[in-house]
Amino acid sequence: MSFELISFLVGLLLVPFTLLYASKIIFNKRYILLSFTVVLILAILGLTQINYASNSRFNPHFNPYLFLFCPLCSLILLRIFLYFFKLGLNRDPVPAIKIYHNFDFGYGWDSFFYFTFMILSLCGPVFLLAHDFH
Repeated sequence: MSFELISFLVGLLLVPFTLLYASKIIFNKRYILLSFTVVLILAILGLTQINYASNSRFNPHFNPYLFLFCPLCSLILLRIFLYFFKLGLNRDPVPAIKIYHNFDFGYGWDSFFYFTFMILSLCGPVFLLAHDFH
């Protein structure tokens, strides 16, 4: 796998998969600084590699290294969503794995939270960063 493909996949899927499969890390307040440090390092790595995209096998208008900024945007979006979720319901969302394995109808707002976050964090960057991909 090339570094371009790895940066595309890691940048796009790091925060959503962490939320789905390791939500304790996202909801724990002790790991907020660590998670922001990791995504800032990825964003700096994307900045250092941004000039090498013109030599890539992709279209010259498409820069896969820009997707390394997506975890930062996704984490900020997640923190905003969590703030409003806690403001309205006074609790953290139930982990997604528990919702989809139980099929309980009492988790409507939790399902809406996860669905909205996934759509905005996965489709949003693709539309914004890959819109000029011919």
